[in-house]
Amino acid sequence: MSGGAAIRLPTSYLSSVHPTSIANNYVMYRNVLSMLRYKIVIKGCDEVKHIKRLYSATFPGQEKVPFRHLIRTFGKGGDMISFFDGETFVGFAYMFTSGDLTFLVYLAMLPESRGKGYGSQAMDLIRKFKDGNRIFSVMETPGCGFSDPEVCAKRRQFYERNGCTVPGILLRSDEYDFDSIYLGSPISAEEMQDAVERYESVHNAGIF
Repeated sequence: MSGGAAIRLPTSYLSSVHPTSIANNYVMYRNVLSMLRYKIVIKGCDEVKHIKRLYSATFPGQEKVPFRHLIRTFGKGGDMISFFDGETFVGFAYMFTSGDLTFLVYLAMLPESRGKGYGSQAMDLIRKFKDGNRIFSVMETPGCGFSDPEVCAKRRQFYERNGCTVPGILLRSDEYDFDSIYLGSPISAEEMQDAVERYESVHNAGIF
């Protein structure tokens, strides 16, 4: 998904949503079965400041890169979408796609929006947004010390509750080991690690 080029949504996804507006170079869609809608984030759009604030507050330092590096990946495999309930911003997701593999790097909801089922709806929207792609993510390993153990346990339960599989494959990202997660069909350790390294080469390298 990209911020710098036109985005073609799959036919199966377009059949399940209604376009609600086209403005400021992004397309807004509403999921018919969900309270949530999402916007494709582009550089300079209004919600970037809200996303940056949530990103900074949510993820531990070991898991973050400079926010501007995420923005710079737009059009080079990186994509960001923001989630809204009506006109209220509730969260965001950032993904990096390499071939038919999509690495869900970040998913976060505002603290006051948690416990309302938004996270599960967001996962559904991500799957539909990347219909046809194999999707994976990572999370802290138990006892890594990045976050409170209870927070880590709840995060793992969230993914498992939403149909994800934790296969016991460790992936290396920015000098740390993480547990991998399939959001659908299995993916080999080699394929996932290659996608992670491609993401790192884009957000780290001075190629912009």
